[in-house]
Amino acid sequence: MVLKENNKGVEEISEILTNGENRVPLKEDLDRFRNVLSQREYQVLTGRLGLNGNHPLSGAQVARNIGTDSGYGYYCMNQAYSKLKRQHETSCLMEKYRQGMLEAENFPITNIDIPNNIRARLQTEGYKTAGDIAKHTSRELLRKDKFGPTALKKIEHELSKLGLNLKQQ
Repeated sequence: MVLKENNKGVEEISEILTNGENRVPLKEDLDRFRNVLSQREYQVLTGRLGLNGNHPLSGAQVARNIGTDSGYGYYCMNQAYSKLKRQHETSCLMEKYRQGMLEAENFPITNIDIPNNIRARLQTEGYKTAGDIAKHTSRELLRKDKFGPTALKKIEHELSKLGLNLKQQ
């Protein structure tokens, strides 16, 4: 989704940060998601949402403040929005999983906390859920899907968070 210079994107981000509550987002709300944003994305959002002690700024004003052109400022805003949206969806899915409303095998790989290059490779190979991955052995993933040992460790770690393991050899 491409954000334009309007309030719709700001309202959607505010809703994500405040879990849909009708209140103005606080800096602490954004700080909950700080670990998924780059420094530049964080600066853009705090300026755009007015969380830096000032009134909310336009995208062009934020870009000027961080020393870049408005095109790159909007790019950072879009990147931050995408990351916040994915993090929010993942948080909601994890809550459903904890409440027993979602089986681990059906957890979408788009919301598993793995690097984008690993996720893209899994999707290219036809994996859609954590259960699809767990049906394979580590040897199969290393050989057939050409994952390295580091990628394999990350996949195994994330599966373990869901109570899943790769198939035994």
